[in-house]
Amino acid sequence: MRLEGSSLSGGPPSILITGISFSETSLTKVLERYCAAPSGSASQPYSEECRSEPDHRNAEAFHDRKSARKPVPPIKEGDLTASVAQAIQATGLGRTKIDQLMRDGDLIRTKVGKRTLITVESIERLVGTKVAR
Repeated sequence: MRLEGSSLSGGPPSILITGISFSETSLTKVLERYCAAPSGSASQPYSEECRSEPDHRNAEAFHDRKSARKPVPPIKEGDLTASVAQAIQATGLGRTKIDQLMRDGDLIRTKVGKRTLITVESIERLVGTKVAR
């Protein structure tokens, strides 16, 4: 396949497209995973609804598993440090922003082994109020 109208030196770029083939068994497994099984015989094609709209039940199950993680305890009165998960929960910020604030020095972190702990004082300074309950 050649792309027409290219102004690149050396001529127009070319693209090699290779075919990808799947066995009927692997396609059936994918359809069974993401679509409701067809009624009747296995030789019947899957419904048009299955082909046109993805089944979001698997995505919901993924998010349910993700939210089913161990609950994060809140920062308590007298705590000197908090985990990154506690800082995320206390500030409402995401992990990427917390990492950026630690790199910039707005949040003071300390490493204990592989754990990263953030001083509660720096969290409170960042949000402008007490976060420990």
